[in-house]
Amino acid sequence: MRSHRSFAEIVAEVVSTPGPERVVRPGSFNREGELFDPDGGLLVRRGLLTVGGARHEVRRGARLAWEGCGCGGWAGCAPVWVDGPAARSLAADGSPRLRSRRNGAPTWIDLWQGEAGPVVFAHGEVEWGDAFA
Repeated sequence: MRSHRSFAEIVAEVVSTPGPERVVRPGSFNREGELFDPDGGLLVRRGLLTVGGARHEVRRGARLAWEGCGCGGWAGCAPVWVDGPAARSLAADGSPRLRSRRNGAPTWIDLWQGEAGPVVFAHGEVEWGDAFA
């Protein structure tokens, strides 16, 4: 009688063990660094956007979120979500502006994608109308 399990048996057990359940935090990040839209849909980062690209995406219907400290949303700050009509109004009036101040917050705009559609996520010192600055 064997007293030890084989490597294959151990691997089979690990593979068959369910992982931890995903903690959904609507409109924010969970501890694993996953971002969710306000409806709880998981978002995946697609890449950086120019200010013109951000305007284009929002004009086409992308949701708009912002965090002002420049941490990317992972340091505990909660993204601010701009509602659809207000976001479209901002895009109709012009493009966002990336402020470059010495010793200011890291500043960029990226595109995220979820089942409900794209999300433009502005970080740091982005000015766009009176929605955030």
